[in-house]
Amino acid sequence: FNLLRGLTQVEMNGTTYRLFMMFSDFSTAPLTLSTGRVITPKAPAIPPLPETPRFVVAQGDSSNDDALRVIRELHDYYNNNRDQLVAVHERQLRYQAAAKAWEKEHPPQPENITVRFWNMSAQQAAELKGGAQP
Repeated sequence: FNLLRGLTQVEMNGTTYRLFMMFSDFSTAPLTLSTGRVITPKAPAIPPLPETPRFVVAQGDSSNDDALRVIRELHDYYNNNRDQLVAVHERQLRYQAAAKAWEKEHPPQPENITVRFWNMSAQQAAELKGGAQP
């Protein structure tokens, strides 16, 4: 479903769905922290998928046909529009690579910023906040 990233709205069977989907890839490669400690993530257990439907309800009511209809239709949309979704996804990846290369060639220039601060006592701070009245 990574191809659905960035898809905010889809029309299926006469109904318009607005999507707010968040995907992330999960790497099981060992990760070395700045402390030198190595963490090896464990992949979550994924139950075998049935032939039909090709998803498993892990939490909630699996007999709720209205809720599952949306998921089934989204799978149909994915299957029926896969070539277009692949093309859009590849275009997004090319754009991201170009933007990253441009940013590398044109790094943001640091700005001169003057930060002034003064140490003050708790009483002075309270007076500034209006907490202490003369």
